[in-house]
Amino acid sequence: ICKRGTEKPCYKIAYFQDIRRKLNFEDASRACKSDGGDLLSIESKTEQGLIENFIHELKASDGDFWIGLRRDQGYEEINGDCPSQYYWLDGSRATF
Repeated sequence: ICKRGTEKPCYKIAYFQDIRRKLNFEDASRACKSDGGDLLSIESKTEQGLIENFIHELKASDGDFWIGLRRDQGYEEINGDCPSQYYWLDGSRATF
C-alpha cells in the first residue's frame, strides 16, 4: 500500500494463509530483501497506528506479521523501560 505514488512511506504487506508457508524472522527478512526491501521499522506512534489498521483491514484470521524489531538478547531490564530493550534491524533503539 503506497501513499502519493511511490514516495515514502510505501508498505508491502505479505500474508500467507497456507500454514505450510509460515516464515520465521530470518526467512521473512530474506523474503523482503529478495524483493528489494526490508522488514518494517516503525518510526512513530502514528505510523504504528497506520500499520495496525492495514493489518486489521486484512481480516487475517490467523497469521504472523514480522517487523524489523528485535529484542536485545543480553539486555537486563534495570529501570523498567521496555522500549530500551528492543532495537530495529538498522541498529537503532526503539523509542516508544
